Amino acid sequence: VLKCTDAKNKLKTLKLTHCFQVSGRGLELLRGSAVLEQLDLSLVGLHEPPELIFFNGMRVLSPHISEEYALPILDSLIENDCSLLMQMQFPQKWCDDKSEAFLNFLERYDVFLFGRGTCCLCCDEIDGDRMHSLTGGSYVVQSLTCYDCKSTFCSDCACDMEVDECSQCKKVFCDCCNPTFYCGVGECDRQSCAGCGEIEFCFGCDIFYCGECGHD
Repeated sequence: VLKCTDAKNKLKTLKLTHCFQVSGRGLELLRGSAVLEQLDLSLVGLHEPPELIFFNGMRVLSPHISEEYALPILDSLIENDCSLLMQMQFPQKWCDDKSEAFLNFLERYDVFLFGRGTCCLCCDEIDGDRMHSLTGGSYVVQSLTCYDCKSTFCSDCACDMEVDECSQCKKVFCDCCNPTFYCGVGECDRQSCAGCGEIEFCFGCDIFYCGECGHD
């Protein structure tokens, strides 16, 4: 498909949803692309937890997508001075394993994002030290870039716009695209985007609560 569509010169977004048998070799057709804006290698759907990958009813513990094949292609994207790449999602397995090759790539990707000097959508300021932030314990996210609209925010405006990560699908959304709600029961720190719908609201008590905490 990538070959037939001249993906290197035309494709702006690629999401490998449920492509569990993909090794990464086919990404060679994107090498050095200057038009690709978003690449989602998490292999799951929009509101599916990346750590729970199922194929034909069975959990996939080791998806086939290989760092050996994919990382050189990702490097070629960020080495292109004309690259328009704005947002990437990575396979859960890569994030869990934290190989030296993957961690080194994240450092280079961070430098690429910082060096771009992207303006904040809200204040139009360029804040190279804070504009992009790669965070996460067991998962890696661009904490200041919305997955839907691909807009980037400085950390100050991100708070005002309620740009945050959904703890279910591990994607970051701005409030305009897909608002994030927070459980208000006790000291629970669960948060969920509207799309995942893990946080509900009690109109009688005026409180948000998650399924794990419940609410009487």
